[in-house]
Amino acid sequence: MFLCFFFTGCGKEDNLYPSKEDRDWFVITDDSDFSVDQAVYSLYKKWGIPVFYNDTIGREERGVDYDGNPIIYYRVLDLNYSINGANNTNFVEKRISLIKSEENLLAGVRFVDEMLLPKMPKVFHQTSILLLDSLYNFQYGMPVLPLLEVYQGMETLAIGNIPAIAEMGQGECEEVVNRILVYLTTNYLATKTPVKMNDFQKVSYNHEQQWTYYKVNVKPAPSYPGQTYLPSARWETYGFLDYDHSKYSKLEPNPIEEWWYWLPDVDADIEDFVLAVLTYTPEEFEIKYQEYPKVKEKYTLMREILVDQGIVE
Repeated sequence: MFLCFFFTGCGKEDNLYPSKEDRDWFVITDDSDFSVDQAVYSLYKKWGIPVFYNDTIGREERGVDYDGNPIIYYRVLDLNYSINGANNTNFVEKRISLIKSEENLLAGVRFVDEMLLPKMPKVFHQTSILLLDSLYNFQYGMPVLPLLEVYQGMETLAIGNIPAIAEMGQGECEEVVNRILVYLTTNYLATKTPVKMNDFQKVSYNHEQQWTYYKVNVKPAPSYPGQTYLPSARWETYGFLDYDHSKYSKLEPNPIEEWWYWLPDVDADIEDFVLAVLTYTPEEFEIKYQEYPKVKEKYTLMREILVDQGIVE
């Protein structure tokens, strides 16, 4: 029995090939004369972050099959992948289309190099950045959902709408950068739950009756006795930078005492104040909102939160 096993084990082996699974697919090399690849390589040397314009970032042969055909491995950036496997909540998938124009590709690389990365906090470490023509959610049996401007995947930060960004001026590009940073910041804060965030939310709060102002209807009078509402006034009075645009509103040219609108939810409020901290210095904000103490208090708290988290200095 032992001899049979011994001789079987010493028979002719299949061809062996070196394992390439330790290859670093996120290293950019200077081996292409294509202008976009040259720009990407320059950015990589400067920032240490690889930028891709195709979700297939590499290929290699890994031996042959039983018929002698080469086995090709393709390394793909899967935006639907999470650490727990497929990330398709409610069967919603991320779909993409690639940029076709060399000019747009170069503009996208410049946007990342000159505008986004100089403002990117170090706490938002990026494994890579993927530039796309379009990025959107797709759900089977449902209409295509609105285009996405940015999406943080496990291995890459996907930025859509690059052809439109290529046509933008400086000011518009800065707005895009701020929206990307707001997206990254709110995602980051959701994983940290800073203690001061509770203080931030309690500014827009009725401490006497113990109910929050979030999602409350602001209007001239209650619709029925005992209804929770807030008297007509500007949203800044209640500590907000905006109102809920998705719901019915009656604003200008009506006098303020006749205004009717809904205050935003917590997520929208946090986004508004993160953007404010990224956009205004404390001095600029003080001048702009000097008549609204609740807004100033929330700005100060949000700024403290972002400083504590290393997002702003």
